[in-house]
Amino acid sequence: GLLRLWVAVSYANGGLPRYPRKGWCFGETSRWYYPPKEEFEPIYDFVRTHRGLFDDYEAVTQVGVLFADPAGNPYSPLKSVCESLVKLNMPLGIVVAGNAWVPNRVSPEDAKRFELLLLPDPVRLDAAQQQVVEGWKSRNAAVPVSPQDDIGQILTKRVDPLVALESESSVWIFPRAVPDKKGAPVVCHLLNWNYDAGANRAAPQKNVQLRLRRAITGGARVTKMTYHTIGQPPQQLEFAVRGNALHVTVPEVALWGVLELQLE
Repeated sequence: GLLRLWVAVSYANGGLPRYPRKGWCFGETSRWYYPPKEEFEPIYDFVRTHRGLFDDYEAVTQVGVLFADPAGNPYSPLKSVCESLVKLNMPLGIVVAGNAWVPNRVSPEDAKRFELLLLPDPVRLDAAQQQVVEGWKSRNAAVPVSPQDDIGQILTKRVDPLVALESESSVWIFPRAVPDKKGAPVVCHLLNWNYDAGANRAAPQKNVQLRLRRAITGGARVTKMTYHTIGQPPQQLEFAVRGNALHVTVPEVALWGVLELQLE
């Protein structure tokens, strides 16, 4: 059950996990795990038959996170901040800085990709890159954060989420789009992370209510919403436009589905 979820999460974020034919494990009777075909072939068939919703798509980003020192030990604060953003369904991107072995990478323009850039403490940068970061902070484009901070509270004052849940649902939302291709649908991958260890399954989420800011389409008008999921025919969904947002209810998210926003 967990492996199915990991495969789905990976594809939803642009990964290409291989088909799991055999894997090392810590089983009581065997050190090898042979995934049952009936559990995994439907996932890979879903990807193959919906390749138009995967090929050339990249993550839609709203909040950035600075990866400040790959040679040091930034993983704990970086992981904490990124986990918070995923749980908040806040689309995120990474800015990678340089170090003694990797050329300087940050530039003043990096912050323009995001509505806000988060700087996980501790930040270890050389003088030139630190100057760029100080410029971001002086323009109020970036703020330092620590694992103890409430990321949600910080963002509430600064960012109107592009995607959000309006129901009490355990679902991750990952929006993706094809850069610079006018008319290409925007997609939102919906992942059910309500994993039940006892049943070894994600418990299905019913009537998942979404709010999607109209800005997610870059100003293009949404003409139709279609929900695609594993082993089921496409389902056209009714949606409403209220203010600056689109509102739609997905009847069920079992493991993973893709909400396709067709544009005019």
